[in-house]
Amino acid sequence: MGSNDTTTPGRPWSEIHAQALRHPVTQYEHAIVGMFNAWRLYGQAHRASLHYLVGEDQFLGDAWESIGVALLVLLNGETGRRLDCGLLDTMIRKVLESEGRPQ
Repeated sequence: MGSNDTTTPGRPWSEIHAQALRHPVTQYEHAIVGMFNAWRLYGQAHRASLHYLVGEDQFLGDAWESIGVALLVLLNGETGRRLDCGLLDTMIRKVLESEGRPQ
């Protein structure tokens, strides 16, 4: 049993999830974490440079929202053993809501 293993006795699930977000190990973890971070950062960059929410953008808002919704669907597939998909679902929905696109 390694320190990155979800079966490590006494290791809280929240710590395992946080570790996976900071340092993804499997290809699935890298993919999910990378897509989530890139999607979230795009919204932040949009707001910083254009001074309004990407969710308010009449052209880009729908595309950006569909990426977030697609991420929610991907959480139903393989994501590795260390990510808490329920928590990621909540995080994605909060980002969508903060950009004016509640789900």
